Amino acid sequence: MSFPIFIASDFHFGTGHEDVLQPFLNLLKMAKEWNAKLFLNGDLFNFWIEKKNYIPEGCRRFVEGLKKATEDGLPIFVLKGNRDFLLGETFKKETGVTLIDDDVYVIHEKKLIITHGDQFFDDVGYQRYRKFIRSGVICWLSRIAPKWVSLYVAKRLRNSSKGGNFKSYPLPKNIDDPNDFTMILGHYHQEVIRKTKRSVIIFCPAFDEVAKVLKIDDDNYEFIEVPQ
Repeated sequence: MSFPIFIASDFHFGTGHEDVLQPFLNLLKMAKEWNAKLFLNGDLFNFWIEKKNYIPEGCRRFVEGLKKATEDGLPIFVLKGNRDFLLGETFKKETGVTLIDDDVYVIHEKKLIITHGDQFFDDVGYQRYRKFIRSGVICWLSRIAPKWVSLYVAKRLRNSSKGGNFKSYPLPKNIDDPNDFTMILGHYHQEVIRKTKRSVIIFCPAFDEVAKVLKIDDDNYEFIEVPQ
């Protein structure tokens, strides 16, 4: 028996941005009712500071919702986004989710490629910033630095990337055609299906703006609304 896959992206949960909590909890309930596997495709949080046994301010209710869902048997897979790429062992321990460390997750039997997608953003300045902020030295410093330093880094994560204040980013033009695989991206805050010569590329809308989840069942895919 084949079970559906749910994919949703860009929740941006955090202090001052709590309205997404109830729709998110409803999404967890929906996924359980459908016996689905749930993939959260980046930017689950507006920012995340990864420190041992520390949950950032404002994120605990979201974390508790994830923990309850995994304890109830819902398989949840989390990819990192440009705002929460520091997710690590503390997050896994507190939630019970499967945390995917690579930028890209491939489900070969379904011919699916899932990725947050900011690595395709067509801006040289952003890509330089992305490489710098994800370097091993910066990630190490974020773990050992005092919290006030980490909070400063978090503000940089929220404010420094070009286009960060836009409702939607320009869609990338030069994604390699993924050879008969369907590629699912977040980050760009748009509900777009782009057909290529050999495949399909799907952009998920930002959940914090439009509470929708992509449901993939066998070879069929559709966006369905999540109750508010």
